[in-house]
Amino acid sequence: MVNLKSYSCFASIIDLMAPGQRLSSYPSETAKQFNTEFTNRMTESALKYGGKLVNRAGKGFACYFPDTSDRSNVEAFRNALLCSIEQLDKMGPLSYDMMRLRIPKTSYKICIDYETLSFETSEEEAINSPIGLPHLSKISWVAPGNVMGENLYMIISSSPELSRQFGTRKIGECIIYPNTPPYSIYLYL
Repeated sequence: MVNLKSYSCFASIIDLMAPGQRLSSYPSETAKQFNTEFTNRMTESALKYGGKLVNRAGKGFACYFPDTSDRSNVEAFRNALLCSIEQLDKMGPLSYDMMRLRIPKTSYKICIDYETLSFETSEEEAINSPIGLPHLSKISWVAPGNVMGENLYMIISSSPELSRQFGTRKIGECIIYPNTPPYSIYLYL
């Protein structure tokens, strides 16, 4: 019998945009080096701020922040938001570093929200087991760029401390999927 555990917390997906999505067209050693650099830099930030890694299919990186399962833990949310901003900051230099591998400048986007995660094992074993991020995956699929979902937006908006430090603004209407309010939010300091 599988022991299924679910809980909600801050989660993020960083997606590679073109030409990084087409790494299969590069020599395997080049693609491997690119993925290693990308994963190492994003992992370093995630771990620094209390994040855990998620084994996710496709070209990208996902993490979650278990301490944010307590919605009143303002410091955990602050750390998760700072991590996302740091990861965004690291993407530019990473893209230029990839030019030495003869991979054209690669674009990235980060999508963040308060997501319900389901584990078939314990969350400590999540790095070895796929975890579904259905809400974030759909946001990431339709989002034009870096966005925050409404669940996280509502948490930040309801916290005077967080809303003073992190600004958000509506960037447009998009239908994510049924029963989800149709808008995305951009995060800035």
